[in-house]
Amino acid sequence: MHRAFAEELNSKVDHYFKSNHISRYANTSMKLKGAFMFLLLSVPYIILLTIPLPFYQMVLLSTLSGIGMVGVGFNICHDACHNAYSQNPKINRLLGYGFNLLGINAYLWKIKHNLSHHTYTNIYHKDEDLLESDGVRLSPEAPYKKIYRFQHIYYFLFYPLYSFIWVFVYDFQVFFRFNGNGSSDPMKKHPLKEVIVFIASKLIYFLFALVLPFYLMEAKWWEILICYLSMHAIAGVIMACVVKLGHIVDNVSHAIPDEDGIIQNSWMVHELEVSSNFSIDSPFVSWFSGGLNFQIEHHLFPRTCSVHYPKISPIILEITKKYGFPYHINKTMVSGLLSHYKTLKRLGSPNSTQVIIH
Repeated sequence: MHRAFAEELNSKVDHYFKSNHISRYANTSMKLKGAFMFLLLSVPYIILLTIPLPFYQMVLLSTLSGIGMVGVGFNICHDACHNAYSQNPKINRLLGYGFNLLGINAYLWKIKHNLSHHTYTNIYHKDEDLLESDGVRLSPEAPYKKIYRFQHIYYFLFYPLYSFIWVFVYDFQVFFRFNGNGSSDPMKKHPLKEVIVFIASKLIYFLFALVLPFYLMEAKWWEILICYLSMHAIAGVIMACVVKLGHIVDNVSHAIPDEDGIIQNSWMVHELEVSSNFSIDSPFVSWFSGGLNFQIEHHLFPRTCSVHYPKISPIILEITKKYGFPYHINKTMVSGLLSHYKTLKRLGSPNSTQVIIH
């Protein structure tokens, strides 16, 4: 049945694109949105460097730039790193490097996101998104600590730091964890080219994000620092709210491999069981988040540009109902956040329960 489901679903989605003569890659509206997000990121930054402004206006522009930063990541870099933005791999590679300009290394992001998260979604010890910190328990398989009793409260306090931590912590964790330092991952060494790019891109990011503002802006050092942190704070909150509502919610499952390290499930059905959509009836959320509120569609068809997810969603829903497979969804972002809160609280208990699949 699993094979029949996968074949029919792939066939129906392929038919949608072929019958409507639509490319799976970015269309004009997606490209225009990407251009807008890039302007939202860069124009406030240029104004801050060139025009003296009152402090509150500096903070406001920094916040707008932070929104643009997330918009560029969601709507350009993410699709490009999945080879979903363009049919041309070179264009995808070039646009993916946009992550580096945001302070996040594209090569390491692919390891953390494409290789780890998409391949082993919600599988403890395999999905890097479940291993981001010892200070939070995101899987019922994770060891328990007493401090986790309060994680449904304190974890949200870290959301404004989410993008900041990614730049200064997560990248380095992945770099060393997947570099043979205590890791059983087959990738023992990073290519020399990627090591050079990693170091160079971090230096370039620091140059644009901190050195130039301190050198060019006519403002006090603490004002510039607050502007920088304001940019990351708004970016972090948006990133965390979108990323966490896809899998760390109470209507999804967690998977445990058997003694041979195998999940007794097909990959597509596994992704259905561990992923959840949210707020898919909101045109704005779908537009701004780069379709990441359609987590099911994204995990089933990661090489299809996110601009098409709202159209293929009814097809997936129809086929999943036909075969009796789950299609998890939280109707609004508020309901998704409440579900996320309940999950954190439940996993913070020593007797936590969560649906487990083997």
